[in-house]
Amino acid sequence: MYDLGVVDVTNSLNLNDAISKRSESIETQIHEELKQSVCNTLCIDEWTNVLSNSIINFTVINDKGKAFLLDVVDNSLERNTTSRIAELTDTLITTLRNKEVTITGLITDNCNAMRSLKKTLITTYPYNNHNSLVQVGCCCHILAIILKRVSQLQLVNFAMDSVLFDL
Repeated sequence: MYDLGVVDVTNSLNLNDAISKRSESIETQIHEELKQSVCNTLCIDEWTNVLSNSIINFTVINDKGKAFLLDVVDNSLERNTTSRIAELTDTLITTLRNKEVTITGLITDNCNAMRSLKKTLITTYPYNNHNSLVQVGCCCHILAIILKRVSQLQLVNFAMDSVLFDL
């Protein structure tokens, strides 16, 4: 649990200052916890909210399976180009590594922008040196694609209809 402390909110300046200080404190605590892990995996998810704004989440999962949401970027004013996402990703990885947080893996979904991102990052983080970054696609996303394709097969549809009809 992170120490949130007591906040004096007698005026908005105190509130804004307190929120900023607490945010920095929590960020420091998260970095300290991530430094204890040998392997941390950066997960990037790009999605669109109900207002059709482009959002990118950056989450790190440590070697104990604990997830830390590090950043949420409202990218609605920018195009989600590979170079833009690569810049955001590289900046975050560099910041974490400068704070002695080891990032060894990258998980993304399999949309075109993320596939291109992985190709771009392989030049910065090749597999054959100390700076390497193991990159994989999201298995849940891949499984959803496979199940969608399988469910469209005529034989599968017939079998599903038969089972549903029998219920």
